[in-house]
Amino acid sequence: MNQTQERIASSIEGVKKYVLMSPPKFGSKEDAESVLRIESKPWESFKDDVLTTAAEADEGDETGPDTVSFSDPSQVSRILTQKRLELIETVMLEEPESMRELARMVDRNPKEVNDDVHLLEDYGIISLEPDGRSKRPVIPYDRIEIEVTLELNEPSESGGNSRLAVQ
Repeated sequence: MNQTQERIASSIEGVKKYVLMSPPKFGSKEDAESVLRIESKPWESFKDDVLTTAAEADEGDETGPDTVSFSDPSQVSRILTQKRLELIETVMLEEPESMRELARMVDRNPKEVNDDVHLLEDYGIISLEPDGRSKRPVIPYDRIEIEVTLELNEPSESGGNSRLAVQ
């Protein structure tokens, strides 16, 4: 690995393959599990996936989980810091009634929690539901999967491009 690849790999070390799950929700068997997939992959792979998904949607096929994609792997670690991952996990498991309650649960300054929650809302990871004068943070998914794929530009010994999937 060159220095750039090592820097990217170390910056995503904390993210790797991270799956967050809500407590089981009891309902009918027809209730499908809702999944949010947060991923990083090279632009070409992303473009191919978008075209495939669009074709499947045109044909009426199910298109799979909601997806938030980044072409730069280091952006995933900038958005999903340990503190923000803790917020996501707390919202999924504890279901706080307000932003202030969430701040108390994670023992953080309410202003910082508010800023982080709004950033996560911008990416569609958290929703804020009006609840009287306050807003209740909600994650409308049963599971969140985070995956980072690195493609190395150096040719491998087999003659093709190497592909490194960090999971």
